[in-house]
Amino acid sequence: MIVYDGDLTYGVMQTAIVITGVIPSQLTVNGSQISLTSSVLTDTFAPTTAATYVDGRTVSRLYNEDIDSSQLPPSSAYPVNVGGASR
Repeated sequence: MIVYDGDLTYGVMQTAIVITGVIPSQLTVNGSQISLTSSVLTDTFAPTTAATYVDGRTVSRLYNEDIDSSQLPPSSAYPVNVGGASR
């Protein structure tokens, strides 16, 4: 959590923001503005399937990196066919 003076024109006005996945050295402060530096890398590669397991009626996929739980693909992205027929 970053707590800062959100308005330099009046006394101290504490403002806070929560940023995940960033360390303090990746932030630049300019007056009352806080921004990410250009050294911050963005993950532009989609996860790939490392392994797939089938146990009875359950299919499990293991990926090469963590999946963002707030951006899960729809179940329609995983078609299942049994004996050539869609299930």
